Amino acid sequence: VLVYQYTRRTAGSRRTDGSTRTMSGRPDGATALPSGLLPSDARRERTPKLVILVADTSGIGAGRRADAARETVVRLAESLPGPRDMVSLITVRGNAASLALGPTRDAAAARKKLHNLPTGGKTPLPDGLIRALALARAEIRKDSEIHPLIVLFAEGCANISKGDNIMVDLEEATAAVAKNGFPTIVIDPEGKGTREGMAKSIALRLRAAYLPLREPDAREMTTIIKDALDRLG
Repeated sequence: VLVYQYTRRTAGSRRTDGSTRTMSGRPDGATALPSGLLPSDARRERTPKLVILVADTSGIGAGRRADAARETVVRLAESLPGPRDMVSLITVRGNAASLALGPTRDAAAARKKLHNLPTGGKTPLPDGLIRALALARAEIRKDSEIHPLIVLFAEGCANISKGDNIMVDLEEATAAVAKNGFPTIVIDPEGKGTREGMAKSIALRLRAAYLPLREPDAREMTTIIKDALDRLG
C-alpha cells in the first residue's frame, strides 16, 4: 500500500513512514490505509476538508460505478465530521469530464442532483484529474484554510483526451496532481483478486494510496474516505 503525500500550507510538506493499519469494521483486514498519515501535532487543529470524488462512469460496468459514486457522495454529505467539510463529484465519461456536483454538505440536494447520472461512452481520465486539480485550487482561493482530498474511483482506463497523445496527456495530468501535493486516494472498483494493473499504475504516478475493492461498494468507499479524513486531522 502506498502512502499519501500531504502538504500543509503552514508547515511545509511531510511524508509518512509507509506502515499500514487495518480499517475499523473490516475483520478480514482486506482494505487498509497507511498509518501515521500526519504527525501527531497536526491532529490538534481540525481543518475544513473538501472531498473531490472523481468517478469513472464510462464503458462496461458504468452503472454500478455510478450508483456506488452517487451513494458514497450522499453518505459522506450525511456524515461529514467537520462543520465546514464538503464533498463534490466529477464524472468521467464521453468526450470530457463533468462537475456533476459542486462542493456541498447538503445530502438531500446531492441525492436529487445525482438522481440520473449519465453513463457510458469513452473514458477521458486525464480531463477528470485536471478538473479535480482545478476545483481544488478554486476552492482554496475561496477559503485558504480548506484542505482538498482527491479520490479517484476508476479502473485506470483512459482512451480519449483533448490532446493528440492519450498517454502523454495522462502522464502530464497525474504529474500535475502529484506536484501539487494534495492527499490522494485511488480506489479500484474491481481490483482485488485477478485484475490489478492500470489503476495501481496511476496510483504510483499520483503518489497516492491504492485501495482495491472486490466490487463497487458505497459503504466500503465511504469508510475508506472517512478514515482518510480522520487521519488528515
